[in-house]
Amino acid sequence: MSTTPSNSRLRAVNPEQTGSSPISSMQFMPKTPERKHDPIHPVLGSTPLAVGTSIMQKLQPDANKPQKYDSAKYEQYIVQDFERHRVFVDIDIFMKHVLHIPENWKELWGRTIRRIKRDGVFSTAHWDYSRQCGTRGVQEWRFYKPLVDMGNAILDFAVSSSDDSVKPQTLLRYLRNDPKRVSCGMINDLSPDVVAVHNGFLQHICLGEWNERHLRETNLTWAQPLQALEIKPWDSALVSGSCMPRLKVNGQDPWQNHAQPYTPSRFPKRETGSTTMGEASASDFPPSRKRPADESLESNLKSQKVHYKSTPSGASSRVAAGGLRKPRGSETDRQKDAYLQVGRYLLEQFSVPAFHSHATIGLVDRDRIQFYHTNHSVILVSSAINFSPNDRTGGLDKFIAIIIAFSRLSLRDNGILHNLHNDKLFGDNEKLPTSQLTREAVWMQEGNRMKFGGDEKTKPFTLVYGKVISREPSLVGRSTVVLHAKSLKWKDIDLVVKISWPSSDRIAENEFLERATKKAESDEDHKWALNHLPQALFAQDVVFDSDSTHEKVASLFDNAKFVNGEY
Repeated sequence: MSTTPSNSRLRAVNPEQTGSSPISSMQFMPKTPERKHDPIHPVLGSTPLAVGTSIMQKLQPDANKPQKYDSAKYEQYIVQDFERHRVFVDIDIFMKHVLHIPENWKELWGRTIRRIKRDGVFSTAHWDYSRQCGTRGVQEWRFYKPLVDMGNAILDFAVSSSDDSVKPQTLLRYLRNDPKRVSCGMINDLSPDVVAVHNGFLQHICLGEWNERHLRETNLTWAQPLQALEIKPWDSALVSGSCMPRLKVNGQDPWQNHAQPYTPSRFPKRETGSTTMGEASASDFPPSRKRPADESLESNLKSQKVHYKSTPSGASSRVAAGGLRKPRGSETDRQKDAYLQVGRYLLEQFSVPAFHSHATIGLVDRDRIQFYHTNHSVILVSSAINFSPNDRTGGLDKFIAIIIAFSRLSLRDNGILHNLHNDKLFGDNEKLPTSQLTREAVWMQEGNRMKFGGDEKTKPFTLVYGKVISREPSLVGRSTVVLHAKSLKWKDIDLVVKISWPSSDRIAENEFLERATKKAESDEDHKWALNHLPQALFAQDVVFDSDSTHEKVASLFDNAKFVNGEY
C-alpha cells in the first residue's frame, strides 16, 4: 500500500520520429533485432504480464481493436483496490486532513451551528428525515428530499452568515439525481442519489427541476458533481474497520469513535426555537427494528445493483482496547454491495480526462454517514457519525460542520486539478463544473488550454487539448490519460500529452528516456532502439502545496501507527 500521494507527471511526446529523430541524418537506418522468443510464453525470469497492461491488450485476438473493459472488469479492479488499499481513520482526523476543518471548529463555528439547528427550514427537514428513519419499511427515495433540504438549509445559512469563517468559497447546491444516469463515465447506468453541483451549473436546469431540487431532464456528466451521497437505509451498510488497517492517531483506535446502528426507539423530538414538541405516538411512527435481510427498501425507480459475492481477505477478529466489544472479522454482503457502489462513483470521478486529483463520497445509512476518500495512493474510510436528534455524541454538529466545510473548499481542494504551479496549470478546468456538456468524454477537454511555466531549457508555452487517445482511471495507481495536443511552440509536430500518477518516489519516466537515448546513441549495436524511443519535448512533476489535501493526507502516514501494530 502506498502511503504518500503520487505526483502527476506531464509529458509532451512526439510520436512521429521521421525528420526530427536524432538519427535522421544518418546514412543508414538501424534495423530492429528479430525477437527470439514467444511473447505469449515469456522466457524464464522475465517480468510476468500484468492484467490490464497495454501488452495484454495487444495479445487479444484482434490487436488492432483492443477490447474496452466492461463494468464487471472495472468492478473487479475496484474490489481489489478496496481489499488492498483501504485505511480506517477517525472521523475527527478525516474532518481535519481531508475537509480542512479547523481543530477549534466547535468554538469557531459553534454559534453558527446552534443557530442552524434552531432554523425553521433545517429543523423541519431534519425532523422529516428522522421520521423516515423511525418508520419501518420506508422506501429509499423518501430519504432523498429531506436530506437535500437539510444540506441546502445549511448552505443558505452559511451564505447569509455574517461570520466569515463559515462563508463558502465554492457556492454549492444539493440536488436529487436518482434515478437519472450520469453520462460520460466508464461504467454505464450509474445514478448517485444526491449530488452537490456548483451554483454556476444551475443556469442549465429547468424551472421544475429547480423548484423540486430534482434533476429529471438536464444532462449531468461526471465533471459536474463536486460531491455525491449514496443512501442505503439498511442499518447494516457501513463498515466498522475490522477488515482493514486502522490508523491510530494520538493513541486512539478510530473504532472507538464509530457510531453503531441505532437499535432503541428512533422517535425524534422536534425542536423549533425554544419550543420542544412531545414524542410522537407509536401509532404514527412504528418502533424501529433491524430490517430483515429479505425486506427491500430500494426504490422501484432505482436501477438493479450488481452484487459482488466473494469475501475479501480481512484482518482477523480482535478485541478492541478499552473494553469495547469485539469487532467482526469479516464484512457482510450488504457492506460489500454498499462500498462497491461507492467505489464505482469514485472511479467515475476519475474518468473525466485530466480533471480530478482526488474524490470524496458520502455513504448514508439511515441516520449515520461515513465518508470514502481516494487520491490515487490510498482509500481512506472514516468512522461513522450519527446525526439523529437522539444522538448525544455531537454527531449532528459534525454533520453540519462537514456540509459547511465542503462549501469552503476551493475547486482545487474539492479534488479538481486547477491553478497548480503559480496558478497556471489546469486553469481551464474551472469551466467544466459549470458547463452543460453533451459531447462524449473523449472530447470533453477538446479546445481547453494548459499553460506551462517552462524551465531553464524551455520558455513558457501553452498546450491545446485534442481528443483523448486512451484513459485508464483507477482508484489507486497511475490512472494514466493520453490526449492529442497542439502548441504554437511546436507547430509542425503532432503532439500528445500524457498525464499520470506514478509513485512520488519513482524515477521520472523522462529520465529513463534520456538515459536510454544516450545509451543507444553511444553504442552502434543499440542504435536500432532510437526507432522506438519517443521524443520527450517537455516533462514536469506537479508538486502539491503543504496545505493541500494531498499533502495533508500524506502527512497522516509519516511514522504512522496502526491498531495492534498490524499492517
